[in-house]
Amino acid sequence: RSGEVSRYLVNRGLPSTTVLSLYDDGAALWVGTTAGVVRQQGTSFVPVRSSYGEVLNRVFAMAGDQRGLAWVVDANGGLFEHKSNRFVGVEIPAVTEKRDISQIYLDSEGALWIGHSSGGTHRITQGQVSHFAHRDGIATGRVQGIAELPRGTIWVATTEGLSRFQQGNWTT
Repeated sequence: RSGEVSRYLVNRGLPSTTVLSLYDDGAALWVGTTAGVVRQQGTSFVPVRSSYGEVLNRVFAMAGDQRGLAWVVDANGGLFEHKSNRFVGVEIPAVTEKRDISQIYLDSEGALWIGHSSGGTHRITQGQVSHFAHRDGIATGRVQGIAELPRGTIWVATTEGLSRFQQGNWTT
């Protein structure tokens, strides 16, 4: 704010200087690195571990809503939900390969979108799981990003194109 640049390194609480993801929950900045997840507290960062006390490694995607950080993806452990200042592993029967998750996004209606390295997405809303693949109109390739426009349109970027989900239909 004052035009001053601050560097945050391991001496300020970062577990690694290789940052893979960021999430601002409105109250604090969350940082996913190759050696764990931390949450900003004042001018430093404090670690947040799994419910077993383990460090999550290679956290490359984070998502949340107005209540704060809700989900992260770890390269080895898959999907985790944030509860009581810990990350709890989440099993989703329709998502059988934990390491296939490449992106996550929590939309304005509370649906969790999961993008896959092998292509396609899952949408989880109110306990219902929907799967969308190339046959449904989504572009092939690894899902690189998911975003939402103010009117509820979901965009999915893949290594092979850009797809739009609007009123229940995909356009690529």
